[in-house]
Amino acid sequence: MLSTFPALAPTVTELGLPLRDGLAQLRRWSMRAVQLGATGPWGIRPRTLSHSEVRDIKATLRSMELQVCGIDLWIPPAHFQDPAHVDRALDAVDACCGLAGTLGCSSVTLDLAPPWPSDEILDALRSSAARAGVSVAVAGTPDGEVPHGLVRSLDPAAWLSEGGDPILAAADASASVRFSDLSAGVRVPPGMPGGRLDVPAFRAACSVGGADRPVIADLRWLTEPVRALATMGQVWNA
Repeated sequence: MLSTFPALAPTVTELGLPLRDGLAQLRRWSMRAVQLGATGPWGIRPRTLSHSEVRDIKATLRSMELQVCGIDLWIPPAHFQDPAHVDRALDAVDACCGLAGTLGCSSVTLDLAPPWPSDEILDALRSSAARAGVSVAVAGTPDGEVPHGLVRSLDPAAWLSEGGDPILAAADASASVRFSDLSAGVRVPPGMPGGRLDVPAFRAACSVGGADRPVIADLRWLTEPVRALATMGQVWNA
């Protein structure tokens, strides 16, 4: 029965370890997938990686038998609207999409929601994704659509905070789905007392969206990410 559930892909940068060490830790915990990060103190930097460094990342993932779900690229949303920053932001997206395609993962996640950038900027995002054969995932809002050619990044904690229902959206096979929860207005690991996410229903919806699509175990903003991941794993496999 458990094999019908999607694998959890933890956000490895939140472990506070160099990439190789973080991947090794996930493998010791019997994780089968990972969500990489391209920003923050432990994030990879796709624009600066050499060909040999990319080959090393691929070899490490292969040897540890870890599937890459996607890459988080947390550029400030305002940079896509600011002429002083937009070119650099688009270059970062293009490089990240290229790396995602090389690693065989499905999506690059951006922190974008309405008001959307201009059509010209959106076209550039779509072009970067198409060249690499990946998707660009953006948040949108519970009651709105994402721009044509992009896919939805579903973060249950964010949706619950806005009165949305993440369970129905999790069945969308095109979406990049995260595993998170909210309690008293604060992000908590799913499975904690007071959490608002119906985990069995959410897991079932994720399975409808595709048992081979990993679900991102989102450790951002959690004070004890290791303990949080243990809790997530327990309730996911219950």
